[in-house]
Amino acid sequence: MLRLKIKISLTLLLIVLGIFLISGCSSMQPMQLVEPMEPILVPSPELEPVKAEPVKAEAAVAAPIAQKEPITQVAALKTYRIGDIGPAGGIICYDKGSVSEGWRYLESAPARWVASAYDPKAQWGAYPFSLNGEVLETGLGKGLKNSEIIVAYNKLIQGNHAVYEQLPYDKRPFSEAYDGSVAAAICMNATINGFDDWYLPSQEELALMRNNLYSKNLGSFQADLYWSSSMSGDRSGTMVNFWNGATGGAYTDNSYYIRPVRKF
Repeated sequence: MLRLKIKISLTLLLIVLGIFLISGCSSMQPMQLVEPMEPILVPSPELEPVKAEPVKAEAAVAAPIAQKEPITQVAALKTYRIGDIGPAGGIICYDKGSVSEGWRYLESAPARWVASAYDPKAQWGAYPFSLNGEVLETGLGKGLKNSEIIVAYNKLIQGNHAVYEQLPYDKRPFSEAYDGSVAAAICMNATINGFDDWYLPSQEELALMRNNLYSKNLGSFQADLYWSSSMSGDRSGTMVNFWNGATGGAYTDNSYYIRPVRKF
């Protein structure tokens, strides 16, 4: 009997729940099923190929170049022997072996340096007794300085010739035979083959010209007396006899042969 009651109670309960559900569901709108949307295909943009920019290589920093000293090409100096033709067309009469005091060689002027078969003659100049303390030396390389002194001295004498003539005879720096010619001036004024550095040789330089050239039949010298630019006393210069090589003094108003020389 009890079992039957329970069964009936459950049946009623289910009926009530069913009615409740039916009434509740009728008030609700039915759900609409959404059809699935087709996927929208968005075209992907065409990508242009990226052009690779050339990579500029950074200029390499050059290592500093060590500065080299410029190489100076020095032409070998020509050497000469006694008797050779020198750069001025003369004849080498002396070689001291190396350069010192600015020179090594002595070059005698060539034959016919005055367009004549013979060397010219000239007086030495005024008496050298008043040279303001200057000394005319006899050694090698001294002829140029001697010549400069002689030329300057004779210019002074000639510029005051009238004044000196008023002096007593023994006080005059020249004799009545003085003609104004000056051997050293003629040599220094010479231009031979474009060279103008000639001078009257000193006693020793003149002796070398005689011994190294004339005695070997070189240079066409005269077998006679030649003036040097050295002095022997207060009224005389020195000369060399090319015939026998003798040297000595002579009054400066004598006319003897002259031959210029240069040093280089």
